Amino acid sequence: MKWIARTAVVVAALCALPANAQVTGDTVLTNTGGLYGNALVAMGRWGGITTIYPLPGGPVGGTTVNHIGNEVLIVAGTDLFGVNSGVIRTLARNFPTPLKDVVVDEDNTFIVAGGTALYGVNPVASTRSTVAVGFGDARQLMWHGGSGAIWVVDGSDDTIYAHARDGSRSTIATIPGIRCLEWDRYTGNAFVGVPGALLSVTPSGQVTTLDQNKPGLFSPSDMFLRSDRTLIVTQDSTSSTVTGVYAYYGRTGRYNRPYHEETSAATGINPVGITVDHFRELAPVGTIVQVGGTHQFQANFSRFGFKSFYTAMSFSHLPGFHVGYFHIHLDYDPMFQATFNQPGILQGGVGVLSQHGTARITLKVPNLKPLAGIRLFMATLVVDPNRFGGVGEVSNPVAFTIQP
Repeated sequence: MKWIARTAVVVAALCALPANAQVTGDTVLTNTGGLYGNALVAMGRWGGITTIYPLPGGPVGGTTVNHIGNEVLIVAGTDLFGVNSGVIRTLARNFPTPLKDVVVDEDNTFIVAGGTALYGVNPVASTRSTVAVGFGDARQLMWHGGSGAIWVVDGSDDTIYAHARDGSRSTIATIPGIRCLEWDRYTGNAFVGVPGALLSVTPSGQVTTLDQNKPGLFSPSDMFLRSDRTLIVTQDSTSSTVTGVYAYYGRTGRYNRPYHEETSAATGINPVGITVDHFRELAPVGTIVQVGGTHQFQANFSRFGFKSFYTAMSFSHLPGFHVGYFHIHLDYDPMFQATFNQPGILQGGVGVLSQHGTARITLKVPNLKPLAGIRLFMATLVVDPNRFGGVGEVSNPVAFTIQP
């Protein structure tokens, strides 16, 4: 009953409101050793190396995308770099220890893993901070969109820890040999790569085996769940002589089909990290969502210029529902009903995309203290009458917690 009452308060408060760059889809790898040394390697969506950017600094670590500036982020040595349109710039330097990985938090803070600690770099506020300490070897990071926590792989004890937004820390699971993980936004769980197997772990720590003993799993170094639900797995030379990029197709179970059809495309690649350039169709613009604040979100659907779109919110992204060929990562709850096709709540949330498939959506949060702590999810749907079910595309879910 308390949840129902709180739901009514939030929906009523929001209902009282008055009414850049394009997606490329390129696979981007951080590489160490081999033919290319320390480098950022870009591959076309269907294979073949398109660009190689030599990287300064020490040994490279993980990579991700900053969706505000459409910039690829890379850690190398003790520095954090960004690459945009072929230009490499230094974002932060001289952290106390070599960096292993980087993720972007929901308030657009860059979180980097540096051995015993996590550090935060907020490019909007121009601040740098220590986010968490006490790790043995923080080497892989994952933002869990369902809870907003940062999951940390500690290589010193093979344990996944969840660092919550309130600063608390909990243990998810200890998995011997764990090397990488990726949030599965379709189930709320996480994919986990260990030598020889692909696993799944729930937020409560339940571990199951999805696949094993396949060539692409001998030495998994990183993984990325693409918007078409393809899980891309990279393999390095730690325990395998065959390195490259492999794909696990979640819908059909097909595994070990090379992501690039030309075998020569993998020659000399020793991938450490992987991301997909500008993969988010919906992303926040700015920093944290706060009580009394006005916040914007950018929609990017480059193939759907001048098409109609709808944006909605909900209190959860699970289980969601299917429309046409697509899965919408929102629940059909009171918040969804209050925001779908209701222009007064999300300003610009319903309309027609620009020539380049973009739109700017505005959420204005009332200045009511009880709204602080509410977690919401947002997604955008593009209408295309020529496609099955009349749906051309559905965005990724954007998750955020309203801050005081």
